[in-house]
Amino acid sequence: MIVVIVRAKIRPEKRDGFLAAASACVETSRAERGNIAYDVYESATEANSFVVLERWKTHEDNRAHLQSAHTQAFLRAMAQSVAEMPKIEAITPAKIDMIA
Repeated sequence: MIVVIVRAKIRPEKRDGFLAAASACVETSRAERGNIAYDVYESATEANSFVVLERWKTHEDNRAHLQSAHTQAFLRAMAQSVAEMPKIEAITPAKIDMIA
């Protein structure tokens, strides 16, 4: 499994466009082969600070996702919306313990 975490601060005047692009990407990404989860969250304490949390079965599934038209469209929208360079992490966990 691979977990991808994207942290982005969005300019306030670009918020609506970013959210529209994010919603379209979430919907399509969830239907992709190998997708386990795909969600976008906004910070409760920092306005316009978002986290995209993705889980994929394999690196190949994630690579295919990154090359898809809907992901490329979302990345273009994000590039036009951010206040600073997003932070992106790809994590391959050795083990995941379910706590609850």
